[in-house]
This record gives sequence, structure tokens and C-alpha cells, in this order.
Amino acid sequence: MIFKTFVNVVAEGMKKKKIGIRELARRTGLDPSYISKMLQGKRNPPFNEININKIAEVLDINADVLTIYSGRIPSNLQKLFESREFINKIAAKKISADTMLPLINRSLKTDSPIPNKRSAGQVSQKLRKIEICDELL
Repeated sequence: MIFKTFVNVVAEGMKKKKIGIRELARRTGLDPSYISKMLQGKRNPPFNEININKIAEVLDINADVLTIYSGRIPSNLQKLFESREFINKIAAKKISADTMLPLINRSLKTDSPIPNKRSAGQVSQKLRKIEICDELL
């Protein structure tokens, strides 16, 4: 099994979008030589979450997932990772997306059920959380 890394995810995203290093640099405002070295493993992923979000936006990748692949916890999910219950279940690999979603809801304080007439924002937020769960598992 091959584990995904920040570099793998960015390289896959660039391939899917059919853009090169210079185009990614132009769209994100990052230096092309920095991106090149990062993709070669000579530089670390951006430390700044804003730059990670820019890359994610250009490549249509979930910004929270890309931040996690960079080795950081997204600022909006930090409370979730402060939960001993969550960490213990992940460490024991006894957590599923169904178990993880309520924990994420609690940490984001969005525990209210989604009504039958779903607004686009609520559905989008729930789908984003499920995507993060699936990616982490």
C-alpha cells in the first residue's frame, strides 16, 4: 500500500488539471523554484495555511485534507484533534466515517441535524466533513 503524501497529492492534482509548475506558481503567487524543490522533496510544504489553501483551490483539492498531508492540523479542526476519544479511536483504528462525523460535528459545534429542506451550504459542509473523514481513514 502506497501512502499519500503532500507531494503526491499536489503532483496528482497538477496532472489532473494539466498545469505545470510555472502555472501553479502564477496562480498561487508562490515562487516556481520553491514549488519545484518542494515537489522534488528538497523543501518542505508551505508552513502558512494560506499558501496551502491557495494550492488546494487551484488544484480543486480539499484544503483541510491538503493541510493534513502537509503534516499540520487545519486551524478549523484543531479542537477535534484535542479530543482524547478521537485520537484513541484513530490510534486503535476503530473509527469509521460514521463514528468520526459526530466527533467532527461536536468539535465544529454543528451538531444540529440537517433538515429535510437542505440548504446548499449545509449539504456542502456535511459533504466536506465526510470527505475529510474518508481521506483520513
